[in-house]
Amino acid sequence: MRKNIYKTKSTIVFIILFVSLSIIGIYIMNFYVDDLNQEYSFDIRDESNINAKVINIIPWHGITNIHLSNDNKYWIDNSRNYNYDNIFIDDNINVGDSIIKNNNSDSLWIISSKGKFVFVVGDWINKLEK
Repeated sequence: MRKNIYKTKSTIVFIILFVSLSIIGIYIMNFYVDDLNQEYSFDIRDESNINAKVINIIPWHGITNIHLSNDNKYWIDNSRNYNYDNIFIDDNINVGDSIIKNNNSDSLWIISSKGKFVFVVGDWINKLEK
């Protein structure tokens, strides 16, 4: 009987500890995401012309946050190009690469040592229909 009480108390302590750590983790994650959204608040589609180098990249669940040499910090919505081995835009951008966006265009050109890549911001392109 004494072992059952000990087991029950241990289980309750474990559950309380797990729930507490989960709540703290969720709070920290929300704080981080809010801070990231404020820092990288410009949608790159709203910019008319860009010809700048990548200073920093922070990928976050389909959103790519980039700091460019034009001193602006942008977010790039989920963008994929199925013509590439790495279909996600954040897998094809590295620090030091150039980003080019022309007037009235939602396409981004990435010029890197690996080659030239094009993505349509917020769109999945070249996906074969089945």
